[in-house]
Order: sequence, then structure tokens, then C-alpha cells
Amino acid sequence: MNLQDIDISSYVEQLDDKKQCSQLGFFSKPYMVDMDNTEVIVKRYHPLKKNVSFILESHDKYVNDLKKLGIKVPETRMVCVQKGAKQELVVLQNAFKEEELVRSIFQKKPLEELLKIMELLYNETVNFWINNTNKENLGFHPTLRNYAIKDDELFYFDTVPPMNMQQNELNKLIIQMAPALIW
Repeated sequence: MNLQDIDISSYVEQLDDKKQCSQLGFFSKPYMVDMDNTEVIVKRYHPLKKNVSFILESHDKYVNDLKKLGIKVPETRMVCVQKGAKQELVVLQNAFKEEELVRSIFQKKPLEELLKIMELLYNETVNFWINNTNKENLGFHPTLRNYAIKDDELFYFDTVPPMNMQQNELNKLIIQMAPALIW
């Protein structure tokens, strides 16, 4: 499914009635949504008052930068949905099955398989740092919970916050996007 063709605004209002598919997202409320018979992860973020277009641009660039370094990222799209005076950032990603998530694999597979996965993660991290010529302004968070394995390929799916900003910009964004006690 091409995520660029989806009008997310019609789906966002319905998400409040659905159960989140994970409690692990610090910045987001992730939902699994069936869109035209395709499972899509929809991640909703704390609504913001400003800088949304800058964040959208940074996110797209971040995903492209990761891909240029050889890091596989599922098809990902960030959009903005108006919420009163604020704007809610929403990320859509092609979904992975539960058994493809590395965190799930680590709960079920034998040590031999886990060591192979750890080697994949280690190699990806080393390649990131070797190939990254923009070390000051490009980072990523290569933890088990940010990966899936599909068709024997490793996919990184943690694209928010986009870690390609100046540190002071990233710090401000993290503070703005940190979840409130009540949304």
C-alpha cells in the first residue's frame, strides 16, 4: 500500500475508540489500523503549537538520510492533523507482524538465533557510524524494540524524534513532544 495516498484525518478520529497496539512508545500512542486490507501502524504524538512544518521536513530528511546509510526503514509518512489551535503529528508505517518484531523474537527464540540477530544489530550500528559523515547532526537509537525482521532483513522503524537536528533544536522538540499526563 502506498501510504502517500491515505487521507489520515478520517482515521485519526476513530483511533480513540481503538486499543493501542503497544505501550512501549514514549512519545507516541501507536495503533494498528486496517486501511484497505493492509495493516498500518499509526503513531500519534502530543499536539504542538508551532514548528510543525520544520518537524515534517526534518522527519522526511531523517528517513532519507538513514536509507542513504543503508538502514532499511519501512515505508513511512508523517502528516499533520489539526487539533483545535494545535497540530497533531501522525506517523504512518507499513506494519510488521508481532512475530517479526525483534522484541518478540527475543522472548521466544533460542540463544543461537538471538546471537545472530545481535550480530545484525551490531553490524548495522557499526556501519551507521562508519558511513555517517554527519556525526554531529545524525543519530539513531538502535535498540531491540526499534527493529523488526522481515524476509531475513532488518528494519529500523523509530523515526521520531527525527535525530538529524542541531542538539538544541532536538532538545526543545523532545520537551515539546514529551507526553502530558493527560492528552
